[in-house]
Amino acid sequence: MKTIKLIMMAALVVMSASCQKEGKQGAAGAQGPAGPGAKTFDYTLYFNAGDTYQTYTGITGMDADDVVVTFLDDPDEAGLTGFWVQTPYINVNGVNFYAEITESGSVFLNTKEAGSNISPWAESHYFNCRSVLIKSTQLAKNPNVDLTNYKEVAEAFGLEE
Repeated sequence: MKTIKLIMMAALVVMSASCQKEGKQGAAGAQGPAGPGAKTFDYTLYFNAGDTYQTYTGITGMDADDVVVTFLDDPDEAGLTGFWVQTPYINVNGVNFYAEITESGSVFLNTKEAGSNISPWAESHYFNCRSVLIKSTQLAKNPNVDLTNYKEVAEAFGLEE
């Protein structure tokens, strides 16, 4: 009888320890992109001929003092495919990209010929974008992060590549 009680107690301790470990791993994961530190929003914007801007409306969970930084994967930039560049940004073709963020979480990506108000698009183009929502509490803990450098932002705020 004592042996059975000891085995049951040992099993209970092992189960309890494994549940605690699992809970800790879940909490640590929640601090990454899906948690309160920073969150990424990946999207593709399509520009038709003559368009000067497109809108993404999917940013959620933004509070007053949070920061949203928008990056662009520019397929026209030689050798930089898969390399995130922060807007505002002028690519090799002289197209000026800049993003405006509204309080409601909309991102307006504007594109114009550098130095003018003319659309640079004679035909349709698409651009992969990534906006990073950084919570103000995490930004305060990392005040020296270079927000123009995606790798530094990803490392500081635990974003997945």
